[in-house]
Amino acid sequence: MGNWDNYPQNDEVHWPSDEKILGILGVAPLATIDFLQRCYARTVKKDWEHIRILVDSNPKIPSRGRCLELGETSPVPFMRAGIDNLAKNGAQVVAVPCNTAHIFYESYAQGCSVFLPNIITVTADACVQQKCRRALVLASRNVIEHNLYGDALSKRGIEGLSPDEAGQKIVSQAITTVKQIGYDNAMAHKLRAMIESYHTDAVILGCTELPILVDSVNSMKKIVDSTQELANRCLELCGIKVSLL
Repeated sequence: MGNWDNYPQNDEVHWPSDEKILGILGVAPLATIDFLQRCYARTVKKDWEHIRILVDSNPKIPSRGRCLELGETSPVPFMRAGIDNLAKNGAQVVAVPCNTAHIFYESYAQGCSVFLPNIITVTADACVQQKCRRALVLASRNVIEHNLYGDALSKRGIEGLSPDEAGQKIVSQAITTVKQIGYDNAMAHKLRAMIESYHTDAVILGCTELPILVDSVNSMKKIVDSTQELANRCLELCGIKVSLL
């Protein structure tokens, strides 16, 4: 847990004894930064009222996509080593802000000693809370092909719709754009036009790069952001009261 004697301890300011430390295993740098910002945006009074966060931003972990598509090195042992190292250094909750990585979730999560919330599950649960009926799933091609959201939504009585080939090509271009240059106005408008062409009441941002583009989209549809939903769940597990979310 570390030495808390260095933190303010008096009648007005104290370090909650039941507050947990969050670890982040980041496999995509910009998505990791965005996730970290989502967590810190939830507490805004004093510096010490933020939770403690340990970040391992490790883009050297083997590519999830190349493993799935080309049979290259599995990321699983590297991800598990990162999670275990975060736990060794005090993390009690660990987030992996990458939807595609969750294709391997059962393998790297088995036997973990920490809370390891599943981004697919928490996002699907958020769809229930927001009373979504039919959701367009925007995600990497691998997530779509493995039907991660389709299965999770179906179990909750929600219809999940994947883009057609032209739409999926736009989603893939959007993900690549964010990885390479971050926000791009032209790509954001292109993605928005595609979103509005589908007859659904909700859109799931099932890739943690996409919120960087879609954050400013003004849509009549409900936007269910997997990055934000994972951050919310992690904060709850760390002891942040729901009323603060």
